[in-house]
Amino acid sequence: MLSRSAIGVRLRSAVVVPLLASLLVGYFAFYTFFGDRSLLRMMRLEAQIQSTQTKLDGVKAEHDALENRVTHMRSGSIDPDLLDEQARRTLNYTQPDEVVIYDKKSN
Repeated sequence: MLSRSAIGVRLRSAVVVPLLASLLVGYFAFYTFFGDRSLLRMMRLEAQIQSTQTKLDGVKAEHDALENRVTHMRSGSIDPDLLDEQARRTLNYTQPDEVVIYDKKSN
């Protein structure tokens, strides 16, 4: 038969070890979902990356359009229509039979 102290040690080990193990699992489970490097943080960062990539694509398209416009304004390859448009806009010049429609985006 076991003594009282042996029963106490067995009882403690039967309660303490599973308790510590469950606390350890709980700690890691909590930080897996809510920590600085958690799954939720990763999903938020991926959404932010996607949003920023969309903005970057828009800016690149705008940059390409402006670069194309500048290329047509260089001295070696002046586009007559673009030159005419720029001159008329700068000088505020129109023909008597023309109608001018200003677009806010084209400034």
